[in-house]
Amino acid sequence: MKSRIPVTIILVLIMLAAPVSSIPVLQGSIEFLSGVDEYPYETHQLSLLIMALSSAHGKVEGEYEDELWKAVDELLQRQNSDWGWGYYKGSISNVPDTAYALMALNRAKNVYPATDGRRITIEVAIKKGMYYLTKAFNGDGWGYIWGSPTDFYPTLMATLALAELGEDSVTLEAGIRYLKENRPTDKKELALWTLALFLGGEEVPEDAISSLESALSGDVSDEERALITYVLLRVKGLNFEVAKSLSILEENALGDDVSFWRGLEASAYATMAFSLVSDKLIEAGEDYLGIACSRLPKLQNEDGGWGPYLGFKSDAKSTYYALHALKVCNPMSPAIGRGLEFMRNVMKERAYWIRVNGYLPNDYLFAVTALAEFGNLTKDEKEEAISLIKGARWGNIFGRQPLTTALAIKALLALGVSPTDSKIVERKRWLLGLSNGGWGPYVQFFFTGYMAGPSYADTLIIIDALSPISTEDELKPHLTWLLNADATAEWLRVYAMRILKTWGIDPGWTIEKPDYDDVLLDSMIILYLSAFPEVPTVNIYTVMETLRAENFTVSYTNLQEAGKIVAKGLERLFEKNVTIKPFTEIGDGNYVVVAPFGTMNVSEYNRNVKLEVEDNKVIINGREYKRDKIIAIIPGRTRTGVILFVLLEEDALPALETLFSSGILRYLHGGIFVLTWKDTNGNGRAELEELEAEFL
Repeated sequence: MKSRIPVTIILVLIMLAAPVSSIPVLQGSIEFLSGVDEYPYETHQLSLLIMALSSAHGKVEGEYEDELWKAVDELLQRQNSDWGWGYYKGSISNVPDTAYALMALNRAKNVYPATDGRRITIEVAIKKGMYYLTKAFNGDGWGYIWGSPTDFYPTLMATLALAELGEDSVTLEAGIRYLKENRPTDKKELALWTLALFLGGEEVPEDAISSLESALSGDVSDEERALITYVLLRVKGLNFEVAKSLSILEENALGDDVSFWRGLEASAYATMAFSLVSDKLIEAGEDYLGIACSRLPKLQNEDGGWGPYLGFKSDAKSTYYALHALKVCNPMSPAIGRGLEFMRNVMKERAYWIRVNGYLPNDYLFAVTALAEFGNLTKDEKEEAISLIKGARWGNIFGRQPLTTALAIKALLALGVSPTDSKIVERKRWLLGLSNGGWGPYVQFFFTGYMAGPSYADTLIIIDALSPISTEDELKPHLTWLLNADATAEWLRVYAMRILKTWGIDPGWTIEKPDYDDVLLDSMIILYLSAFPEVPTVNIYTVMETLRAENFTVSYTNLQEAGKIVAKGLERLFEKNVTIKPFTEIGDGNYVVVAPFGTMNVSEYNRNVKLEVEDNKVIINGREYKRDKIIAIIPGRTRTGVILFVLLEEDALPALETLFSSGILRYLHGGIFVLTWKDTNGNGRAELEELEAEFL
């Protein structure tokens, strides 16, 4: 989603305000609300507390699901036998309190997974509460209790609840119709009225928005300010008046270790407002490549080989993939030498078996191929292996086997045999003629034969073996089968990700949290991530929080003045010294990179961003901008840190100066922030009314 904001924007000239962050305020308010000794007597206050705790889920440090559930459980116990809620526990059900309870439960249920019993319990209570609310509708609107004549406030709250829950019903339509005919003047009611129309899919009158914005500049209580700020953020997004109001709320917050405002309603609405200008922290996740590289040598058996899991008997297939993975991690690892010695023993033992039985076993082929690929065979050993492979039967007692045939071709190629060798050409033709989608075991009956159902593992290994000597058209049916079939093990899925991406097919899969005692999975993770490093998801909020907590470097290319402006703004925001220097590379640690468009491949550090530069145009995720008058702030991440890209051309320096000398920085959130400047008065200075911002 994106929201477009004329920038009287966020460019809060809260330049004179202390650089307080919304995040500590949000953290403090959640700690206050989750630590109340006794739950509020009134149902609507308990509901607001639940809504506040739910809105900040995942956006603050710590886990508050248990505290939230205790409050939810208290609210559930207050549901009456007619399935509504009253002003307090045990009192007669009424429409406004039932509406508040339903909105609270609707927020809370999304905190828990779909299979969690707590969520199921909440959903049952919501259905019952919706029954009460629907039955209380009198054909025109709602009264305070079931059967009473229509009144404004009950109708407002019932309509808001139905809209908040996404109900598409005649009762919601009737409620919206009533509200459009009855506009309130009270500030709090006008805010809730505005939110109800907005959530109900109606266009909110601009003069209603203006009235709310004007109210923020007048004499309002903390509760009114918090509610209006929250509503404007939901309806219009971040703008000058809202950002200024957020700053005032920060200044009005009470407490040292916690944050709260005068009245629980004020604290709840303020918490919900600050939650809207915060994002979920996206964890960097484990360094799968680094962990797998350090773990794999520890899984090696005493005989020098590897089994499929820790403690399992060594086999040639597991050892083959482990050796190639270790070569990526550390070509000089002593474990490689021991592994090759294991493979040499396998080669010798199975060579004797071949001479006796005449069949070509797969473990021999894995061993010979590994030794050849690592340059560990003499000329005589290569010639002996070639002769043995060509002279043996490529299968077993059931006939020639696709997997053995592919491994034999791969071994011959590794031994230096030409791809045009008649045996390789003939056997490749046989493989491609067997199936139009995957390979499996083959059974020969005299002059005919058939292939059993395709095997995911066999198909992968065969495609891998044939890839150096095959065209895309030849392998396409099998690649398509691989993409659509279900992998029978996680190591096979990661293996498939590498094979498919090698052929330009992105399956859109990601690595699940691995079992590091799985040798094949560790090996495939290493081989995959070394070829296709995964770019983790990240947002501006996560990057800004990391920069706040850790050291970072401001690095600039060709835009020294821009680098100085950015460094100065961040020093003021974070209240700490910032290192600034010319750009050389993105190494370990955290960076703020200030650069012209087209000089940085941001997609390498943020998979959700596609940035293209064409002459005087910049295209960001499909949206086109004029290159010389925009600033793009894009978050990124490496294996060891975070990056904040600040991209612009020299002509946009005045806009950068305004941006980084304002209080907007502490409210930046979302995936991408784009600031556009139109110098309409021609004075060369970036005035607030000339700026327009987007959060993408």
